[in-house]
Amino acid sequence: MDSLNQVVEAEPPSTRPFIPNGVLDPPAIVSLPDLLTKSQAKSHRFPIGSAAKAFKNRFYPDATAAEWNDWRWQIRHRIKTLSDLARVIRLSPAEEQAISSHRGPLPAGITPYYAHLLDADDPTQGLRRTHVPVLDEFAFSPGEADDPLGEDHDMAVRGLVHRYPDRVLFLVTGFCSTYC
Repeated sequence: MDSLNQVVEAEPPSTRPFIPNGVLDPPAIVSLPDLLTKSQAKSHRFPIGSAAKAFKNRFYPDATAAEWNDWRWQIRHRIKTLSDLARVIRLSPAEEQAISSHRGPLPAGITPYYAHLLDADDPTQGLRRTHVPVLDEFAFSPGEADDPLGEDHDMAVRGLVHRYPDRVLFLVTGFCSTYC
C-alpha cells in the first residue's frame, strides 16, 4: 500500500478536547431547567425564539408551539415546491433557474424551522447556499464521482458503512429533511 493510501485510510484525529476520566467540570453543564423556574421549565420545554415565532406567525399562523417544536410536523410541512419556496424567500435568477430546470420533485425539502434561518434577501448567505440549489450545481466536472466520499466500498450491507475498525455509520433513513 503506498503512503497516499495510508494517509487517506488513517482515522482523522478527534476534535473533542481531552477530558480525564470522561468527566466534565460541573460548572460547564447548564441545563434549561437550571436557567428557568420549575413552572417555566414545564411550560417552555422548547422555547421558540422571536425570529422563529415571527416566521411561524407569518407563514404558518395555524401551527401551535407544540406543532412547531415537533419534528414530525416539521417534516410534513417541508417546503418542496418552487411556489412555496418563493413565498418565504426572494429567489435569485440562478436559484429560480435551477429549481425550474430540474425535472421531478424539487431537489429540496426545507423544514419551516430551517427556512426561518435563511436570509430572505441574500442568496450568498452560507446557510441558504446549503439549502437552495443554484444552476451551477447541475454541472459535472471531470473527476466527480457518484460516491464522492468513497463509502460504497466500505458498506458491509446496505445502510451500514464500516470504514474504521472501531466504529460504524448507520444510514437509518432514506431521505433527508433538507436539500442534500
